[in-house]
Amino acid sequence: MKKIIIMISAVFFIILFSGCEEETTLRIQNESSFAINEVRWNSTAFTTLLGSHLPHSISVGGNNTQSVDPGSGYLFFRRLNGSLNYRTVELLTIVNGEQADFFLLDSTLVYNITNSTTGTWGSQP
Repeated sequence: MKKIIIMISAVFFIILFSGCEEETTLRIQNESSFAINEVRWNSTAFTTLLGSHLPHSISVGGNNTQSVDPGSGYLFFRRLNGSLNYRTVELLTIVNGEQADFFLLDSTLVYNITNSTTGTWGSQP
């Protein structure tokens, strides 16, 4: 009888916890030489200009993690106090239940939306 109760308990816990999905998140880690702001991926903002719980920028060496809906999209951003708009050249694909990390480096390829040019982030004006 004890074995049956233990087996039933084990099956119950397996069923109970198998339905628990992990949160889908994206962490932006800024390892470049420039602070960035107006950071967004798909419909999720990572920084804000005014009055929000989000930081104004992601500093050099800093990071920000947000819950996101799974999907693919470019990461959009600006250099702090800059006037040019950039996006990643590569799509970022986030899978449901994944805790994804994106590292922005000086060597990351970016597309300068304002000037329609592509190059490394560290070489951008």
